[in-house]
Amino acid sequence: MTDTMTHVAQQLLVSPLLWLLFIGGVFSVAIGIGLVCFSSRVFYFCDRMNQWVSFRRALKPAAIPRDSWPFFERYRRWFALVFIVASIFSITHLVTRIDAHQLGMLASSRLQVPPAFAEWIFSSVWWFLLIGSVLTIAVSVMLGFFPAALHRLDQQSGRWFSLRHTYKDVDLMYTPLDKLAYRYPRALGGLIVIAALANVIVVSRQLF
Repeated sequence: MTDTMTHVAQQLLVSPLLWLLFIGGVFSVAIGIGLVCFSSRVFYFCDRMNQWVSFRRALKPAAIPRDSWPFFERYRRWFALVFIVASIFSITHLVTRIDAHQLGMLASSRLQVPPAFAEWIFSSVWWFLLIGSVLTIAVSVMLGFFPAALHRLDQQSGRWFSLRHTYKDVDLMYTPLDKLAYRYPRALGGLIVIAALANVIVVSRQLF
């Protein structure tokens, strides 16, 4: 089982990664030679290829806060009933039909992992689902019979954080390497050729 998984992992991960490094190294060698011999053409090609895409604009709709409380308040008793029934069903199955210890032993034998680790994982998931179901019942009761208290709790605990403002500086385009290439194209091209050739040689020994 272990040898088979190792072989599969090598075929799915290692070989594609090596080929990616090999192709990237060959491409880097070509870019380096281009910087040394045909720097103006390389700069023209790079200027045509460079296109800045702003994630702040693309993700702007996701950064707008939307209040779903009026919808839940309108149908609060139906939502409370559905959540309570679903939580009771989940608790019943967790307690009567799911044995975290047996699942851990089964996973340990199938996946070749230590029994204590597998049992810890399944026990943690079991307790997480159980506590989550109990909390869901408590929140559903508040939603159905004490909506004002639940709304106050939601207002006190809910805080809106905009990632657009937090990561505003990340959306700015920095091109220090491009400026360095424009100033010293041949020197940078030579360094790229040497590093890329070393990468191609090392990776070629693993592939061929």
